[in-house]
Amino acid sequence: MPIRSFSAGGGSAFGGSEGGSWGLIMENMKEEQEKMKITTIDKVNNILALYPEADEERLAKIRSDVEKDIKKAEKGDRIVYGIENDGKIVGTMQLVFRDDKEFYADGKTRAHLHHARVLEDLRGQGIGTKLMEEAENEAKRRGFTEMTLGVDEDNRQAVKLYERLGYKEFMREKGEQGEPIVGMKKDL
Repeated sequence: MPIRSFSAGGGSAFGGSEGGSWGLIMENMKEEQEKMKITTIDKVNNILALYPEADEERLAKIRSDVEKDIKKAEKGDRIVYGIENDGKIVGTMQLVFRDDKEFYADGKTRAHLHHARVLEDLRGQGIGTKLMEEAENEAKRRGFTEMTLGVDEDNRQAVKLYERLGYKEFMREKGEQGEPIVGMKKDL
């Protein structure tokens, strides 16, 4: 997949380059955003770097999951996206076409967003939203008409983001650790 540039923030909500220090801050943010590129990820360590807070046991679990996910991507069942800034992956998300849980991805009409993650200090800058837009556009291009995702019920910030982007709850399930997961979906 070719690397594509994008502006993560979508421009200033205040109408562009204002004078003074605010204008300088906005110009610096714009320059940083222009350095970011959407790419695909095929190396496990690029994703592990997004979990600086994880202990060894959790990193081992993440490594195992990501290795499986990359193998599934090699078979064409998914795309593992990343956001690259100055050669470093700062965010990731997977677009899943087929999954064992067909209520999430059935390989025909329903695709699934999986394992979304942005470095904590870069959250709130539109990076996750751009990853989602890229994945949604690719799913539409491939003929999918519905997108799903699962989010930990306790992750209120993410639930609010997904709701703002048009996702609505359609089910609940228990995660691997027994945690409550909210299944959300949206028509494409």
